[in-house]
Amino acid sequence: MDRLGGSWQPYTPGRHHRRRRKGQNLAQIRQFVPSEVWVALVLAAVSILVHAMIPREVSRDLFAVVLGALGGVYLGGALRGGNRVDIAVTAIGALVCLILGTAGLGGPSWITGAGFLLHAVWDWVHHAMRRGTVGRWWPPFCAIYDVVLGGYLLVVCLGISAPS
Repeated sequence: MDRLGGSWQPYTPGRHHRRRRKGQNLAQIRQFVPSEVWVALVLAAVSILVHAMIPREVSRDLFAVVLGALGGVYLGGALRGGNRVDIAVTAIGALVCLILGTAGLGGPSWITGAGFLLHAVWDWVHHAMRRGTVGRWWPPFCAIYDVVLGGYLLVVCLGISAPS
């Protein structure tokens, strides 16, 4: 068991996706969903609440800094246990995150939302390549967080509303 209560097994599509049978409760369903999914969804919900509660300019800057720092997590993992190719590839991804985060600080707010969505793509590519530079639970966790938060930020920043 890891610190978050889940297992260290790699995420494999299909392993956790089972139909709900009549009479199953939430605890029974939870065993089929990895803990990194639950944690990512909760942290994304908290991030959305923070965005809604603080002034827009502060929120823009806060999430731009978070985006810029996300690449550093992968870079730190690559520097800790990767080879030169891992470090080079990860440095490029970290640099893109840093550039998008910096552009989001003073630029249009949609850049940060788009940056989170691009980072989600990076997460899934990183996970598919099975690089051992970060824990196996990190890319799926981060991708889910990035998609939820990035999608939310784009919807809010671009003023997209539900059809009436």
